[in-house]
Amino acid sequence: MCYFVIWTGVYVIFQWIVHACESIWWPYPFLDLSLKYAPVWYLLVAFLHIPCYGIFALLVRLKQYVLWRWFPQS
Repeated sequence: MCYFVIWTGVYVIFQWIVHACESIWWPYPFLDLSLKYAPVWYLLVAFLHIPCYGIFALLVRLKQYVLWRWFPQS
């Protein structure tokens, strides 16, 4: 979980710095802070990370199970 949180945070901070220093196209128009519902969208995006983490954790457990079945001595 630490890597998931760390890499997500690093990516977000990097994107903030890039968009603060450069005038480039913002790929997410619904996250524009000038919009009325932007805080709701930000909260929704934050909460959508929870099922993504759950899927990631499930895949890790599936990988461990498959490796345990294929290589029981290790």
